[in-house]
Amino acid sequence: MCGLFARFGSPISTAHQQLVLAALKGRGPNAQGSHLEHINDQNNNWITLLHTRLAIQDLSPLGNQPMVCPEAKLWLVFNGEIYNQWELRQELERCGICFRSNSDTEVLLHGYRHWGAALWGKLNGIFGE
Repeated sequence: MCGLFARFGSPISTAHQQLVLAALKGRGPNAQGSHLEHINDQNNNWITLLHTRLAIQDLSPLGNQPMVCPEAKLWLVFNGEIYNQWELRQELERCGICFRSNSDTEVLLHGYRHWGAALWGKLNGIFGE
């Protein structure tokens, strides 16, 4: 199981990020990552995504998270397994989408970009919504 952390509001310090990642390391010893982004709104909010990875499917660094779909400016941290990722991947590839990894996380990103919320009805796996 991977370790996930998300926060919306004020930014957290690098020291706080390191404490969170250290606390999550037991859930994901293979890699860790972070993404901080300023949300251009009235309240000067930030989004913080932290992830510790237990690599199961794509063992390469291309499967590390947080993962981005730069075309749509989507970021994702995910824990679970999409059992039908290969079928979804093939369907998305027929629509012209190119994948960089063999990760089901990337299938989720491109699937959401392509189908929007209809993606959730297409998934077979173990995950939280």
